[in-house]
Amino acid sequence: MSNGKNTQADYRNLYEKEKAANERLLNQLFYENRTTMLLLTPDGDIVDANRSAEKFYGFRRDILKTKRLQDIDVFSSEKVTEALQQAVKQQEHHFYTRHQLSNGQVRDVELYSGVLDREDKRLLFVTVFDVTEKVKAQKELKRNLERYRKVFDVSPDVVAISRLSDGRYIEVNDRFEEVSGYSRKEVIGQTAFSLGLWVHPEDRQPFVEKVLKARAIYHYPVLFRRKNGEIFRAEVSANLMETNGELFLFSFTTDVEETLRTREALEQSELKFRKSFNISPFAIAITSLTTGRYAEVNEVFLLETGYKREEVVGKTAEELGIWVDYSQREGYLQKMMKEGYVKDFPINLRMKNGSEVHALVSSNIIELNGEPHLISITRNIEDYRQALSALREVELRYKTLFDLSPAGILLIDETGSILDANPSFCRLLAYQPQEIIGKKVWDALFPVADIHKEKVLKDIQEILKSGQPRQKEMVNYDHHGKPVYLRLFETVVDLENRGRIILSISLDFTREKEYRDTLARQTARLKEAQEIGRLGSWELVRKSKELNWSEGLYSILELPRSQKPNYDLFQARIHPDDLKEARYVLKESIKTGKPFKHIHRLLLDENRIKWVIERGKSFYDKKGNLVRIHGTVQDITRLKQTEDQLKELNELLEQKVKDRTQRLKKKQQDLSNLLNDMQQVQKKLEQSNRELQNLNHELEAFSYSVSHDLKAPVRAIQGFTTILKEDYYDLLDAEGQELIGDIVDETQRMAQIIDALLLLSRTGRKNLNYVEFNMEPLARSVFMEQQKHFGLKHARLEITELPVVFADYSLIKQLLSNLFSNALKYSSKRKQPVVEMGYEKNEKNGEVTLFIKDNGVGFSPDDTAKMFDAFIRLHSKTLFEGTGIGLAIAKRIVTRHGGKIWAESEPDQGAVFYFTLPSK
Repeated sequence: MSNGKNTQADYRNLYEKEKAANERLLNQLFYENRTTMLLLTPDGDIVDANRSAEKFYGFRRDILKTKRLQDIDVFSSEKVTEALQQAVKQQEHHFYTRHQLSNGQVRDVELYSGVLDREDKRLLFVTVFDVTEKVKAQKELKRNLERYRKVFDVSPDVVAISRLSDGRYIEVNDRFEEVSGYSRKEVIGQTAFSLGLWVHPEDRQPFVEKVLKARAIYHYPVLFRRKNGEIFRAEVSANLMETNGELFLFSFTTDVEETLRTREALEQSELKFRKSFNISPFAIAITSLTTGRYAEVNEVFLLETGYKREEVVGKTAEELGIWVDYSQREGYLQKMMKEGYVKDFPINLRMKNGSEVHALVSSNIIELNGEPHLISITRNIEDYRQALSALREVELRYKTLFDLSPAGILLIDETGSILDANPSFCRLLAYQPQEIIGKKVWDALFPVADIHKEKVLKDIQEILKSGQPRQKEMVNYDHHGKPVYLRLFETVVDLENRGRIILSISLDFTREKEYRDTLARQTARLKEAQEIGRLGSWELVRKSKELNWSEGLYSILELPRSQKPNYDLFQARIHPDDLKEARYVLKESIKTGKPFKHIHRLLLDENRIKWVIERGKSFYDKKGNLVRIHGTVQDITRLKQTEDQLKELNELLEQKVKDRTQRLKKKQQDLSNLLNDMQQVQKKLEQSNRELQNLNHELEAFSYSVSHDLKAPVRAIQGFTTILKEDYYDLLDAEGQELIGDIVDETQRMAQIIDALLLLSRTGRKNLNYVEFNMEPLARSVFMEQQKHFGLKHARLEITELPVVFADYSLIKQLLSNLFSNALKYSSKRKQPVVEMGYEKNEKNGEVTLFIKDNGVGFSPDDTAKMFDAFIRLHSKTLFEGTGIGLAIAKRIVTRHGGKIWAESEPDQGAVFYFTLPSK
């Protein structure tokens, strides 16, 4: 019985010791933690604070322990007390508030609390995070969202605007779609309830009430559900907006799931420290900083060093001889004291069996039982060093092979980025390594080629997925845009620091492709030439007796392509009458080494004959032995038929020539007689032309003489009549006075007719003086003269465009004067006389057609043929004065220039006069 009591006492003592050790460890983690931590009573009294709290608040630990949380919180005591009670009730609580520091500065803080039972007392364990900058950023973001619409669209947070009255969404940003999984179309017009976003819908009402009360809320914790059913924790900040008297909720939601998980893991890690110490894969030891004695080691330490726990605990590393060079420990401790920690300090350790290993030690200072200790983690890197040495050797071999390989080598990752390129690849495409390494394949290597990013990525994913090597040919473009044809060998390799990548080996076959393309073109051209020339070829190899036929020879022999070439078959196609000679020609060529040529017939199916010309040559080695025979066969059937037909035609032609020669001699005699008759007729025509020209000259002279001779008596009559009118006018009765007036008018008209006849005569006799001049200035000048003559100041001339002509200037001026006079005369009765002038040019012969159009009284189309004759008048002289000679003169001027003149009109529709002038 007593033994049982002693056992229970031992367990209790062991429990108390373990509890004390854990308590010391917990205190050590609490005080040394870089996170601000407080221990509070449920009423808010600060029981304890760690060093980070002292640094953050600016108060010493003893002063902080005299304060309450309400003393440093800027919000009301009631609000703080309510939050503390809520924390005790919920066991875990999270809220935001504002704390005032010793220097009077107010900081926004985020508090996480949990209930801790310590020495039968219930305490609140509180971690404090300074979120001042975060709150400022969110406030600034909120202001920017109100000012700028674009920020709303690109915000990294989930932003939504909903109607407060019914909760329906008015607008959401792209981030909302990404986080929730719902599209904007699915969300707009719906509520958070109808979409099932709130995991606990009853939480939304308190949230809305707080927003209504404070007009804004920050970092409100909420559980949300995505479209796929996944639940995540979030913090919602929101404020109210009023538009046209209606309230809207402007909310920002941040997914804090990952952040909270990290913090929870941190808290859990402190509770699991003891377990982690024992199960760590690395050697962990806790030693006194002052004495260097081991206080505790884990199982891995014992396993790697070969010692037992009782052989280590209480001893120093120097006593055990673990440090190969104990002076290393001095440097190690100096770095520890200077920086407060040591990370991956290289040392050499000696195991219990005397073997030495390389290791890296990382340490930090902790406090146990009020005494500073070192907690050290030691990693045995002996295997790593050996592997690293081997890896460096492999890398050196790889680098040597990579740099010296004559083939281009490229390393590409799954995103299409170029990880490395060897010198040969850079030389292939005329790039410097820095110009392509780190860039995307499609940007660096295909700036000219029609290759898209999607196609390259698809090819990369396919080879990474299959893992199978593949070979392909493609064209790249070098730095200068010149095409380079590459044969690629691609495979997948695994790199420790890069994962699966593509190793691409490139061989330049540009020259080979050029040779292949040239050969293909030449082969195609040879085939085309054989088809065009109805030519086939054959080759016989002497040693193997292998016979090859071209496509053209199959066509000539009319054999199927499936038929294997056979020399006996070829001879069987030769006409029996020509076979002996064909064999002889071939044998002589082989014997003498000279090329052969032989024309013979082929006997085909249905006894059809085909003529061919066969040429060939034998080739020998250096010793004179026959190596091969190469020959061609050309179908000359059509040529042979043509020769036969030509021979028949020549014979027929010779006979026809004889017959036609006889007929030609007879016709030649008849033609000679006809030429004699024509010469007699031509002489008579020339005589008649000379007589006609003389007659015309005499007629013109007569006309001029008559007109000139008539002017003298007319002038006499005018003179005597004028004297009679001046001296005896009052002595005459009314009838006499009227007769005197008629005599004056008629003599004036007679004088005008005589002048017109003289002008017509001179027009026919004048020598033409051709010059080049612009018609437009001349036309405007002549029109103004005629406008002044008729007193029609209101008459208008419209000229679209007139050409430069080559003609007699004075005659063309007379022509325009007559035509403008005619146009103004017959348009004078109009309220607004309008004359138009323009032209068209015949591009073929260069002839220019000009026209003058008026809006006068016009004339009947029936009068067109006679209106250019002399003394022809189409209107009464009482209506329009004139001699009837003007259009006749116009016709003569145009005719003398080799042109023609005509007119078109309708009564009361105006008239258009056309005339042509030849090109220069």
